[in-house]
Amino acid sequence: MEMLSTSSLVAALGSFLGGSVLMAFVKPNSISEAIIRSFVTAVIGLIFTPVAIEKIGMNPEKAEHIISVAFCVGFLGWSLLGATANFLRKQQDKDIFEVINEVKRRAPSAKRVSRTRAKK
Repeated sequence: MEMLSTSSLVAALGSFLGGSVLMAFVKPNSISEAIIRSFVTAVIGLIFTPVAIEKIGMNPEKAEHIISVAFCVGFLGWSLLGATANFLRKQQDKDIFEVINEVKRRAPSAKRVSRTRAKK
């Protein structure tokens, strides 16, 4: 089994820092939620930072490139996890069909989207 490389650890750290900065402004509901979201944010950084660095065309060997991209990945990851947690918390007492109807009701229809584009 291969150990984590230094760049992987830097990616996890940068992602954790990105999530932590957002946590300072938007407090999680509990300590367990903060711990879980921090762990998942670090894992998201491990997974998506190398992909983002490659797509952007940055140097994957430079720690400052890795940590800056990982910071952004962590910030976005923390935000998405928070939005998902809030959505699931609000839908907690509903069955799957009620949740599907709620999502359909809130989603923009193709007619509304095409009308707004036609007005421009």
